[in-house]
Amino acid sequence: MVKIGILGIAVVLLAMPFKNLKGEYSLCISMAGCLLIFYYILKKMEQVISTMEGIISYLPVESGYFTILIKIIGITYIAEFCSDICKDAGYSTVAGQISMAGKLTVLGISMPIITTLLDLIAGLWQG
Repeated sequence: MVKIGILGIAVVLLAMPFKNLKGEYSLCISMAGCLLIFYYILKKMEQVISTMEGIISYLPVESGYFTILIKIIGITYIAEFCSDICKDAGYSTVAGQISMAGKLTVLGISMPIITTLLDLIAGLWQG
């Protein structure tokens, strides 16, 4: 986490002088920094996924739910990342649309979990 924090501060310090002179340079520097930070996040996600796979192997849970959970986490990270870049570039409307698309995609992917949960609740209600 320290590396990511230092990288973020370095990117901001590099981009600040260009903000008033050449805004497009500042934007390019910040995007490059965001991509580097995103790369570090992906490396950390590999550790999280391997740990979750170990936990899932001990639990009597269908592995399909684990796959859905990983997809949801990935979609939210990517949508937030892209939305923040669009906000930084001054395109808040596009950022809002990306955020909305991410939320709807997560809702669509989570439908099997929601239906299973509703089936469980209905079974408890009847029995």
